Amino acid sequence: MNLATAANFIRLRTGSNRGDGRFVGESASDGRAMLAREERSPREQSPVAATDRRTILLGVDFGARHTRIAAVFPGVEQFYLRRNIPTAVAFHSSSEEQTVSPHLYFGAEAVSRGERFRLVHPWQAGDLADPALAREFVRHLRELMRRSDLPSARAVVGVPATMSPEGRQQLMQSMRGLLEHVIFLPRPYLSALGLRDLVGAEKLHSPEGRPVLLADLGAGTTEVCRVGSRFPAPAEMRGVAFGGNDVELLIEECLRQRCPALRPSRMMIRGWFESFGTVGEPASPIVVRMPVDGTEQAIDITEAIRRGSEFWAVHVQQLVQDQLKGAEAGLPAQVFLCGGGSRLVNLGRVLGETFARAGHAGMEFTVVEEKELSLAARGALCAARQVRDDQWARFETA
Repeated sequence: MNLATAANFIRLRTGSNRGDGRFVGESASDGRAMLAREERSPREQSPVAATDRRTILLGVDFGARHTRIAAVFPGVEQFYLRRNIPTAVAFHSSSEEQTVSPHLYFGAEAVSRGERFRLVHPWQAGDLADPALAREFVRHLRELMRRSDLPSARAVVGVPATMSPEGRQQLMQSMRGLLEHVIFLPRPYLSALGLRDLVGAEKLHSPEGRPVLLADLGAGTTEVCRVGSRFPAPAEMRGVAFGGNDVELLIEECLRQRCPALRPSRMMIRGWFESFGTVGEPASPIVVRMPVDGTEQAIDITEAIRRGSEFWAVHVQQLVQDQLKGAEAGLPAQVFLCGGGSRLVNLGRVLGETFARAGHAGMEFTVVEEKELSLAARGALCAARQVRDDQWARFETA
C-alpha cells in the first residue's frame, strides 16, 4: 500500500508541545514525507537511522482477548521481543487493590487467578472499557522490555475502526509517559499492511483488476479493509462492534432457552465454540456431557453453535458486500480471512456460495495463518520501521 498517499493518516497533534491527545487528519504531503519508502521491501530499505540500542520500536495490537506486541531496535531485522499476551488484569474483588500496581496481575497470570479475584478485560467491543486498568496494562507491557537503559519506546498502535473519539483520547492518556512516542493508525489498514508483508505484494496483485479485501474476525470487532497500492479511504475500512465474545453470549442465550437448568461457564462455552464452531450443517451432531440439576447428561449444542457462528458470518457478508459496490460490482473479489473467527468450519465455502447466489460468482476466500503475530501487529511494526528518527518528535506523549 502506498503510504505516501495516506491522506487520512491518523496522528496525535501535539501543538506547542501540549500533548493534548487530540487526533487530526494528516495531510497527504506530510504522509508522503514520513512514509514514502513503503514501496520497497524491508530488506531493500536502508535503516531508518543508525542503530540505537537505547531506543526500541514497537508494533502493538490491543485485542479484546489478546494483545500482540513486536519490538525491534532501529535498523535491526530480528525481534527483540515478540509476545502474545492475554489482555487481562486481575485483582482481589473484595478490596480497592485495583488502584495499586503491585497488587495487579496481568496476562496469563491474571487469567489463572481463582474466584477470589476479579478478571477485567480493558478493551472490549472495539473501544476502551476501563481506562485506568488499560494504563496499568500498558505499564506492564513497558516493563516487559526489562532493560533499564531504554529511555525511549516508540510505538505504532492499531486503532479499531469502531473506536470512539473519546476512546482514542483515553487510549492516548493510558500511554502518556509510558511510551514516549505513539502513532495511531487504523487497525484494518495495519492488518492489510501486515498481510502484504506476510504473503508478498505479488500475491495480492490481480491482473483482472478485481478487488482484494481483508476480513478480520476478532473477539471484539469484525473489520473489513480494501487491500491495494494506496492508503484506503474511510469508506474502504469498515467495522462493527461484534465479534467472538458476542457469539459466545448468543450461544449462552440459545442454550438457556433450550435448557434453563443448564449453567455452562463462559470458558466452557468458549472451548465449545473454538472446537466446534461451524457455518452451515455440521458433519455430525455436536454433543457434550455436563451436569444438569446434579445429574450428568448428554446435551446437543449443535443448533446453538451453528446459530452463533452463522450470525457472525452474516456480519462478514454485509461488510464485504459494502465493498463490492460501484464500478467493481461485477468483479469477483479475493477475500483473505484472519482473526479467530476465520477458523470457523465452512466459513469461506458458505460465503462463496452466498455471494454466488447474489450474482458474485468466482469469489475466493482464503484463511491467513497468523501464527505468533497478528497481521495488525505485523503491519504496525512495518509502519514503525518506516518513520524517520527525526519525525518521531511530532508524536511525543510526554
